[in-house]
Amino acid sequence: MATPKKASGAKKKPAAGKPAGAGAAPRKPAARKTEARAARSASGTTVKVRQIRSGIGFERNQKATLRSLGFTRLNQVVELPDNPAVRGMIYTVRHLVEVVGAAHEGGGRA
Repeated sequence: MATPKKASGAKKKPAAGKPAGAGAAPRKPAARKTEARAARSASGTTVKVRQIRSGIGFERNQKATLRSLGFTRLNQVVELPDNPAVRGMIYTVRHLVEVVGAAHEGGGRA
């Protein structure tokens, strides 16, 4: 006994109780990298970090942390805001990166 096939052009029915197209919020245009960098450096103190070892052979979360910090290749230096979240990410991959220096911007004691 053969089962009937659906026509290739058949459309899916919308979910019950939802009008078609509901739930899709309009997307904002993506911010440019240079604008994000400028905003990051204007926020205050920053820290420069260099990737000194590859993430290959290490746990998946450590590779993901390297990507989240902005690293794409070895010996790359990235400038990041100096805050507890970034410090925690640096601590997670401390065996793969080195802190090059902390740039201090703004007023305050040195």
